[in-house]
Amino acid sequence: MLYLSFTSTIGFAPLRKIFKMYQYNSRFLIYLFILLIANPMATLGYDSATLINMREGSLERLIIHKEPVETSGNSFQDLEQNDVSLDDFKGKVVVLNFWATWCAPCRKEMPTLDNLQGIYKSGEVEVVVVHVGPSRGNEIEEFWQEENIRNINSYVDPNLSFAGSMNAFG
Repeated sequence: MLYLSFTSTIGFAPLRKIFKMYQYNSRFLIYLFILLIANPMATLGYDSATLINMREGSLERLIIHKEPVETSGNSFQDLEQNDVSLDDFKGKVVVLNFWATWCAPCRKEMPTLDNLQGIYKSGEVEVVVVHVGPSRGNEIEEFWQEENIRNINSYVDPNLSFAGSMNAFG
């Protein structure tokens, strides 16, 4: 499940590039929508009509919020079990993806997300992938090695509290 969160005033160039990369991949975009967390769209110099006009093909399902959507204070964890929240990524375009090691489409899209983060090494876009549900041992790290994932870090939400607060249900 993929969410995009626009939390800065850097403009729409990175977002436009993301849309172009995934406009024909309906499996990847089926749950895509934008959450505005920190700044209203007006401060970006664009109105919602600008984003709505960018929707083509499978992006027609993209939901555009006219005002920022508050996220809960719920957190997820890094692999060392430190708490992390979306507030830690303020000022960036956040591509938030919920995934699980048992989910075949999730596993298939991970190299694409890794490539996306590789394109934006400058930090204006942050790909945040959150593994939902319990994981056994080092299965996440093993998958990262198996797929040669180098540009993104995985986070975990073992109790589904963060995913639930985001209404992210597979």
